[in-house]
Amino acid sequence: MTPDLSAENFKSSPGTVEFGYLKGIELSDGTKVGIPIISVNGKNPGKTLFLISTLHGQEITGIEIIRQICREIVDPNVLNGRIVAIPIGNPLAFYSSSYHTIRYDYQDLNRCFPGDPNGSTTVRIASMLWQVASKCDYLIDLHCIPQAMGDGYSIVRPIGTDFVNKECFEMAEAFGLTISVSKPKNVDESVLQPGLQACAVSAGIPSLLLELSDWRRITRTTVEAGVKGVLNILKRFGMINGNLEAQSGKVLQTRLIQSMIFSSSGGILHPIAELGDALKRGDKVARILDPFGDEKETITAPNDSYLLAYPQTENQAIATGEYVALLGNEES
Repeated sequence: MTPDLSAENFKSSPGTVEFGYLKGIELSDGTKVGIPIISVNGKNPGKTLFLISTLHGQEITGIEIIRQICREIVDPNVLNGRIVAIPIGNPLAFYSSSYHTIRYDYQDLNRCFPGDPNGSTTVRIASMLWQVASKCDYLIDLHCIPQAMGDGYSIVRPIGTDFVNKECFEMAEAFGLTISVSKPKNVDESVLQPGLQACAVSAGIPSLLLELSDWRRITRTTVEAGVKGVLNILKRFGMINGNLEAQSGKVLQTRLIQSMIFSSSGGILHPIAELGDALKRGDKVARILDPFGDEKETITAPNDSYLLAYPQTENQAIATGEYVALLGNEES
């Protein structure tokens, strides 16, 4: 399947790597902001893989993963099919290194799909991206999370047909990092927040969301894990030749259901458990201390689980009700 890309100066010639911009938006002074796009056009026919990074402005590791895959590693002359890659999905959030599109509509791009060409700023960007993504065969959405276990983990949202769900899990298994299942059984999808991955899976496109370790900077080991995982998926679906490579670092060989724990007090967060630890119900995860050093709260594991991440997006000072840690419970 070959997407019909509405990008300026963009062509699709077999055996080439080409560059362009999706038509973006205009700022208040008339400056045009396009969305960069790369196409690695295989000499041989095959599937189309869509790669996207930086839907959130701080999550930049995927930019380097895409650069290495598209510019250094994959040879279009031996590629079966096509890689369509968008290194910076939300340029406006990227400019401000922010999670949301601040100064415009303050929305989270990954909660705006499939978008609307007549909607607000971020919703229009989602529509432009979805026009491309919806024409591809597979999708990998590259995100980052601070202080994740090992090099990160992959998220599968099995809300499609049996065949699509099976392919989603095959993508995750090929990528090689710990697998988190974002939807427990018997949960109504209507109560879950939408996103690019959910939109794609619902449309019949097998998709994988990666939460790679660290953000606001590019970390060598995380990039290596991301590149290896993408290459494994290309191999798994016959787009390039080669054997799948195992990931290094800590990988849990089990499927997890992701859950969050929150603070009931405000103060400075002091982690106790180590990333990847197997926790028993009641095990200490972290302490919250006030500015004088007195303990306000000890946060414990609500059930048997693994510690996936300490997602402190700014610093370790948190208020009541803020996000302390991500846990993973084994899928039953």
